[in-house]
Amino acid sequence: MAEYDYSGQAAFGEDRGTFWPQFRGAGQSLDSGSLARQAGAGRMAELANSQPVVWFVDDELGNREWFRDKHRDDFPLVTFSSRAHFKRALLDGFPCDAVVTDIFFPAEAVTTEQQAKALLSIYPEIDACRVSELPALWASKRLQWSLDGFSIARDAASRCPPIPCFLFSRKATMLLGVDDYISEPLPVGNSYWLLEKVPPTAADETARTAARAQTTRIISTLGVRRARWRKLLDSFNVGPEEAAVSLQELRDG
Repeated sequence: MAEYDYSGQAAFGEDRGTFWPQFRGAGQSLDSGSLARQAGAGRMAELANSQPVVWFVDDELGNREWFRDKHRDDFPLVTFSSRAHFKRALLDGFPCDAVVTDIFFPAEAVTTEQQAKALLSIYPEIDACRVSELPALWASKRLQWSLDGFSIARDAASRCPPIPCFLFSRKATMLLGVDDYISEPLPVGNSYWLLEKVPPTAADETARTAARAQTTRIISTLGVRRARWRKLLDSFNVGPEEAAVSLQELRDG
């Protein structure tokens, strides 16, 4: 991963949707000619070559670059910087087998260095806080943040079949209280936690360990869900060819 300044406004960069084919190759914008929105879903499915496509949503560029570089050998990826871009691609029918999303997003678009520094200051403040002081810290910062990750979980759960959503945050377990979390059965039952989120500047061995755990959780969850669908299809005596078509239809909604 190229060196990047994670300290200021540059840490927040817009990504309207970038498809990263597995292993190598340049990222392709979902708005580009090669993945135009009318034909993009089929083109992406072709490039994915039957591998599960994982979408990653995070407002911070460093986190998107880290996840892309650590997981691109595991599965094709699509990165987004906001729920709005994620939801547009979802409605446009691009292939999505799983969503990994941050929870905390800026309440307002980051357009100045001052806004960026105010948002990023939460990290050293968390590090300096005692556990007993964290609720007060969150109360002081709450208006700066929107918990869009939970809305993304609802979006994923509303699909047919639901798209599994992995909630990915360093701050949530430290800052959020019970009343902050989603409570509706549908998104709760369709969401999973990836607790191994590390800063993009983490040491290599730490990053590798975290990435291995994340890959295992995602692939294991997708495998279990596919096995359940296979069992369901078997109960209706659906043969191999029909099952392949049925599973594709299920994924496409």
